[in-house]
Amino acid sequence: MGRKRQSNHDDPPRFHRKGKTWYHVALVDGKRKWTKLSTDRAESLRMWAQVEGVRADDSTKLFSVIVQRYQREVYIVSLPYRDARKTTSWSIESAATMGAIAS
Repeated sequence: MGRKRQSNHDDPPRFHRKGKTWYHVALVDGKRKWTKLSTDRAESLRMWAQVEGVRADDSTKLFSVIVQRYQREVYIVSLPYRDARKTTSWSIESAATMGAIAS
């Protein structure tokens, strides 16, 4: 078992940074194989997921889905003085009609 990371504690396993480039490090025939991913962290994580065979979560790709989840799970809970069953005047549909979110 390897040692704990000194930095970048939130990085997935076998995902390392050397300089400005991110790599996937695999053990092949008893030797480490460094596969270059990208210099962009977000793109590197997507490529890492493809190499590792991790399925992408479709619920986090669209901003509207993230807003709806926030409204459902966080915003309602953070209103201690209101009834959680009441709806607010702001919604994703009203934001789309005002031009804040492109459809």
